[in-house]
Amino acid sequence: MDKTKTIDRVKSVIRSFLEMNDRECPKLGSDTRLHQQAGLSSDEGVCIVLELSGEFGVEIPDDFNAVVHESGQRSRTVAELADCIIGFQGES
Repeated sequence: MDKTKTIDRVKSVIRSFLEMNDRECPKLGSDTRLHQQAGLSSDEGVCIVLELSGEFGVEIPDDFNAVVHESGQRSRTVAELADCIIGFQGES
């Protein structure tokens, strides 16, 4: 899948999630950090994984968190999350 389209769909999922939870959504760009800038918690990252799985029709590992970077030292960006989704699609 095209990365730009994947980023747009990821942003749409995040926007919808925040709106469903009566939260204001900041302007999302590909470099937006999901925790620091979008205000998502790691617990919410688990919920977003479910939304992303449905949106993209892809199986995402149980230990994956949309918000937490693999290093555990910082939050993931929108573009990094899109890269992960593209990778999961390649594994299907």
